[in-house]
Formats: sequence, C-alpha cells, structure tokens
Amino acid sequence: WRSALSRSQKTKLNPQITFSMLAARQLYLDRKTDHKGRRSLFGQFYRATKSMDQERLYKISKDERAFSVRDIHMSVADAGGPYRDYVSKMMKEVQDPVLPLFIKCPNGRNGVGENRNCVVPRSSSTSA
Repeated sequence: WRSALSRSQKTKLNPQITFSMLAARQLYLDRKTDHKGRRSLFGQFYRATKSMDQERLYKISKDERAFSVRDIHMSVADAGGPYRDYVSKMMKEVQDPVLPLFIKCPNGRNGVGENRNCVVPRSSSTSA
C-alpha cells in the first residue's frame, strides 16, 4: 500500500510556461507567418523552453504533464484542460502557414492525386 501511495504522490514540480493566446490568435486573424517565433504558441513555447532541462521537459511518464500553462491575458486554472488545449493548438500550428516550417505537398497544392493533406519540410526553413 505504501509503495502505491508513494508512486501516486507528485515529487517533481512542472515548469510553468507563460503564453499569450491573444498574440497567437491575432497572428491567425492577420494571416501572417511568425518567422521569428514570437507570437505563435509553438514559438512562445520554444523560446520559453530552449534553456530548460530537456530531459525533465520531454522524458515524462504516461500520465504526467511536461509543464503547466499560464496565460498572460486570461485566467487559467490548469487542471489538465488548458495543457491539452495548448499542446493541441501548438501541434496544429506546426503544419499551418503561421509557422514557416512545412508546406503542403505537391498533390495538396495542385489538388490532384492522393495524400493531399500531407505536408513536407519547407526547404527555406533552417535552424538558427
């Protein structure tokens, strides 16, 4: 019983990542691309975590969250819902024109053939 109880207790504190959902939303409304990674949720996440301990951030157990969410414009009580929402939105941004990382595959751009929903890396995207 004691071992099960000790495994269920949280021993590590999740890092808190601060986002601005309004900045990300405005980027979509303006139909702009976030070349510097300042306004998109993915860019905000990258800037906040690039100097963090990567092992702590990405090597997590099945039912554990990598970080907790804070938004500078909204009151967010992160009991799991905001975490899932922000991670989901970040993953959608990766394949969206808001980030200059991927473009639609040739079949998707031309509207022919199969796999029109696929994306390929943008050749002009390079690491900084």
